[in-house]
Amino acid sequence: MTGMSRAECLRSSRTGWRIGAIVAGAAVLATTALTMVSRDDASAATGCGSGTYQAEAALSGSTWTAKNGGSTVYTGTDMRAAMQAAVNSLT
Repeated sequence: MTGMSRAECLRSSRTGWRIGAIVAGAAVLATTALTMVSRDDASAATGCGSGTYQAEAALSGSTWTAKNGGSTVYTGTDMRAAMQAAVNSLT
């Protein structure tokens, strides 16, 4: 408290308390938001792959095959090309 009046010291300690309360509140909000995001991600992950799809790229041995419905749109060894062909076949 050297060099400060009693009023300045009280103001300083109140400001410190307020900053502490703000930081604590922000931490609670951030934790809550992260928990909510995690729960949403978990829900999405549970349903991942459960719906219907129009195109697929599948690996058999060393050959990638991309299909859309009954039509084969790519056959070869390049995974990226197979995935791109599957995506390009979507309407």
